[in-house]
Amino acid sequence: MVLKKIVIFIVSIAFFSCNDSDIGIFYGLETEEKLADNSLPNNVTVGGMVKNVNELYIAAGKIYTKTSGSDSDWDKLSTPSGYDLSTSIAVSNDNYVYAVFFNKESAEKALFRMQNGGSWSKVTDSDFSGSIELVKNDETNKTIFVSTRVSSNEGNLYYLDAGDFTPVPGITMTGCVFHVLYHDSNYWISNYNNLYRGADPSSLTELVTDLNINDEIRGLSPSSSDYIYFTYWDKDGTKGSIVAVNGSTIEEEGSDYSYMLNGLKIFTASGYNFLVCGTGGRGYYQILSPSSTNLDIKKPSNNVLSENYSSATDLQDSVVLDFFIDGGDDGDLYALTATRGLWKNSLSGGTRTWSIE
Repeated sequence: MVLKKIVIFIVSIAFFSCNDSDIGIFYGLETEEKLADNSLPNNVTVGGMVKNVNELYIAAGKIYTKTSGSDSDWDKLSTPSGYDLSTSIAVSNDNYVYAVFFNKESAEKALFRMQNGGSWSKVTDSDFSGSIELVKNDETNKTIFVSTRVSSNEGNLYYLDAGDFTPVPGITMTGCVFHVLYHDSNYWISNYNNLYRGADPSSLTELVTDLNINDEIRGLSPSSSDYIYFTYWDKDGTKGSIVAVNGSTIEEEGSDYSYMLNGLKIFTASGYNFLVCGTGGRGYYQILSPSSTNLDIKKPSNNVLSENYSSATDLQDSVVLDFFIDGGDDGDLYALTATRGLWKNSLSGGTRTWSIE
């Protein structure tokens, strides 16, 4: 049976273009209604992915959900009344899903939350100064962070504390894009070329990382030691690199690359540790057994992490924005792409392969 579609619209927007450092990649947000198929469209941009109890959620224009570990199709959730799209999602330690929705006509944005199987309820915006832009959580404590845009090159950052959103002190935001990580008993938060660390969001210290004014941190990842990894991009020199930083000291910096690097994630497959890194149009690259002295990424080949990467051409050519791990070591590894859908790397019959969701 041939599936019929009613195409309502496809809208391309800059992904939260909050400041001049943004890369100008335009993302297609799939908003079509399918008559006989609830599977995930293959041309969506996946802006975020979380797991709440046993349910997976992605923000890909609409919010989609499915049960973790299942082969079922993704279900599209209804949007709150008066709002159309969402590309930002997070989950809290009390099992609420948070998402930023916006109205495509008025560009109005608002923060909503829901429990599994429930309905969206609007979070009061009286705590925020500026337009709500992004919501994220660290993966360990699931503390909720929200950024707002005050002007084209200025933003504020808030965290959820005892039911109230409180400004993160000591951070002067350049734009609204940020990354958050909890590792070695500390929160690590990056914004533009600044990096902060502290045991609590209320007491962060700005770290000296020797980044240039045109450098922008694009992702954070834990390590097996007390340092962390981050990737950055020089927007003027179009140069990317991976860095190991311990406290305020850069321990080591990898080679420079002439393409953008996005996101980082440590993943264990068949007992081997990989550091996977997204790129701007080259799929993902990886490091086998990463360390502070082993930071040079390589193009994947058919190996224990992927038996079919050479044939996954749509993934090879995609902009990979980030990754999500479901199930820990040897679990499912997801690659979030721009306009190329959601990809899953899973173990079946003793081999790991990539497939489009």
